[in-house]
Amino acid sequence: MMLLLINNGIECILVSGNAVSDNEIQSHMWNVVTINGSNYHLDVTWDDHEQNDNIAAHMYFNVTTEQLSLTHTDISVDIPCTADEYNYFRYEGLLYDVFDNQVCRNLGSKLSENISEGKYYIEFRVTDTDIYDNAFDMLFNRNASHSSFYLIIDSIDPAVRNSIDSSHINTVTDRDQKYIRLMFDKK
Repeated sequence: MMLLLINNGIECILVSGNAVSDNEIQSHMWNVVTINGSNYHLDVTWDDHEQNDNIAAHMYFNVTTEQLSLTHTDISVDIPCTADEYNYFRYEGLLYDVFDNQVCRNLGSKLSENISEGKYYIEFRVTDTDIYDNAFDMLFNRNASHSSFYLIIDSIDPAVRNSIDSSHINTVTDRDQKYIRLMFDKK
C-alpha cells in the first residue's frame, strides 16, 4: 500500500500495533497518510472484510485516532490524527448527524449512482450511538410497511431499480463504529 500511496504523491508512514477482533489480539500494520497537511489512519486490510461479498468497506479509510482506537491498540507512533475532512464517509456525503426520511432519500439516490457503476450496495456512518440506534430501528425493527428501508428502495432511480433483487438483502452493521452497509443481489 505504501508504494501505491507514495507513487501517487501521498505522504505516508507504516504504523504497527495490535488489532482486536472477537476478543482476539493480533499484531497488525497499517498506514498513516498526510493529505493537505492533516493526518489520517488508513487500514485497507481491515476494510477488506472476511465476508465473501467482494465489497471493500471504508470503515478504516482516513479515520481519526479516536475511531481507530475502537479496534486498534498499542499504536507505534504518536502522530495526532484528528481531522475528518478526507474521511471516506464525510468526503462522499455518507456521514449523517441525523437519520430521517431525507437521509433515506439521499441514500436511495447514492445507491442509484452505485448501481449504475455496478456496485450493488450502499454504506454509511452516523455521528453518534443514539443516531445509530434510531437508524437501525428505522431500517430493521419497524413494521415492514413503515420501514425506512423501503423509502430507500423507493428513492432509487426507476431506471436502475429493476436491476436489484430487493427481496433479498445482506447487511453489515457495527454499533461501535456506527456503520451500516446494505447489499443487494443483482437480478
